[in-house]
Amino acid sequence: MWSPSRLLPLVLLATFLASTPALGTGLVIRVATIRAVSKRPVLDALGEVSSMASLTLTAPVTGRLQGPLPPAGDVRRGERIVRVVPPGLAARLRAARAQVTYALLEYRRSRRLFRDGVIARETLERRRLLLSEDRASLRSLEAEEQETVLTAPFSGMIRYRVASGAVVEAGTVIARLQGRGRPWIHALLPPADLPRFRDGTVVAIRKGRWRGRGIVQSRGTSARPFGLVPIIVRIAPPSPLLPGEWVVLRIPLEIRTRHLDQVPQSAVVMRGGQAFVWVVRRGRAQRVRVRIVYRARGVAAIQGPLRIGAKVITEGVTRLRPGTRVTVRP
Repeated sequence: MWSPSRLLPLVLLATFLASTPALGTGLVIRVATIRAVSKRPVLDALGEVSSMASLTLTAPVTGRLQGPLPPAGDVRRGERIVRVVPPGLAARLRAARAQVTYALLEYRRSRRLFRDGVIARETLERRRLLLSEDRASLRSLEAEEQETVLTAPFSGMIRYRVASGAVVEAGTVIARLQGRGRPWIHALLPPADLPRFRDGTVVAIRKGRWRGRGIVQSRGTSARPFGLVPIIVRIAPPSPLLPGEWVVLRIPLEIRTRHLDQVPQSAVVMRGGQAFVWVVRRGRAQRVRVRIVYRARGVAAIQGPLRIGAKVITEGVTRLRPGTRVTVRP
């Protein structure tokens, strides 16, 4: 009779044989062919459109926002944005207009009485002075009323910070207006990508079906606080792009190395700060150390002791050991 201690080695052996590929088959993998980099590498990045023609609209006086407000988005030059109505301004205007009407009637009456010799010239001049003062007060209030109306000084895109009917104090930010003039694009890139292009590089810009070009004007020097470095891309006006829109930038990279091999990014394995790929040689996996020059659009450009046309393993790399027998999946 077999004891459990004698059965245990047999169970372990059966498990090992079941998990080990059959002799001559090897570990099933997928491969890709090593190719030479023939095209100039391009870095894709997202950028946000901004404009130098921007303006912050603030409340000129304390009061209530009178609507309706134009919808957020495109506005035309001269279009009324909002009116801030100070408390009591309407009543003061009515009173001032009524006072001017009364002063005018009194002046005309005094002028008739002066012609008839009933009143002296001093009385007529005093009535004229009072009429002038009342008219000046009315013009001052009308000018104050005009200042409460905010209009768009240029065409662009408006974004509101407050809602219609809200009570605001003088100086409160009401809206932000960004124009189409002098547009530029702001993008954030990893610090490692910045040395691969320079200021003045011509950049392709894509927004839906629209295609355009821009020029890298400047690159930042600090990666704080998000670990990314900002770059500024200028767009030659006129441009259909509006501030706040997102676009795709295609930045051509400068590579000084003459010979580069191209493989899928899934073929590159990082371990301990070193990069390597697994190459199929005579049915077995061999590890080859490489240097990554750049990564872009799902592929990696590398340097190492590789041969164009050789096969690199792209699937199953975590289970490989040097010399592992492999079988390429068709």
